[in-house]
Amino acid sequence: MALPFFKAPARERVFRIQKYGNDQNTYKLVHYESDSAIKGIGATTGFFGAPILVLNDDNDDKNVFPVKFREVDASTDNVFAKGLKMFPSF
Repeated sequence: MALPFFKAPARERVFRIQKYGNDQNTYKLVHYESDSAIKGIGATTGFFGAPILVLNDDNDDKNVFPVKFREVDASTDNVFAKGLKMFPSF
């Protein structure tokens, strides 16, 4: 959400989280340029075996980077007693 005094660029490119798969809390990370230009974010093995993120040519699920949310207990002193936390699920 943009602040009222901040004018967003006409062509905004952002990363978004979209629903993925049949699990209730499973999503995928995508690069969103417009409604017709959505590219999937995937994960592959890089140097020394470390995973790296890559931008796919289209919005396919071939090399998807899945993200799962799970409910966790937070401090009772916190206003938000429970919240969703994001964890990569690979």
